[in-house]
Amino acid sequence: MPIEDLTPAEKFIWKWRNRQLGDFGNTLINAMLQADIQNLENLRLGFPDEVEGFTSYRLIPGWWDELEKKMAVEPDEHLCKSCALSHLECIETGASYAKITECGQFSPKGGTA
Repeated sequence: MPIEDLTPAEKFIWKWRNRQLGDFGNTLINAMLQADIQNLENLRLGFPDEVEGFTSYRLIPGWWDELEKKMAVEPDEHLCKSCALSHLECIETGASYAKITECGQFSPKGGTA
C-alpha cells in the first residue's frame, strides 16, 4: 500500500517509526512522550491526527503490527542491514522500496536496484 493511502494518524506514526519526520514532527513526538494525560489532550486540540496516531500506537495492542501488514512489510524487513535505519522512501523521488541490503543500496518493490 502506498503511504498516501494511510490515514493521517497512520502516516504520522509510520514516518516517525521509519525516521522520516522532520524536526517539528520529532519535537511533537517528544512532547507527547513527556506529556501527562491533560497535556496530551491539550496537544490533541492542535494536532488531532498526530495524537490519535500516537495514542493508538501506544495503547492499542497490535496496532503497529497491523500497520506493518497494511504496508506489506515484514517486521524489520525495511531496516538497512548496514546502519539499522529505515530507508523506505527515496528522498529525491519519493519511490518506495521494500528492502535494503546495504546502506544506500535499495531494492525496489517488484524489481532490483
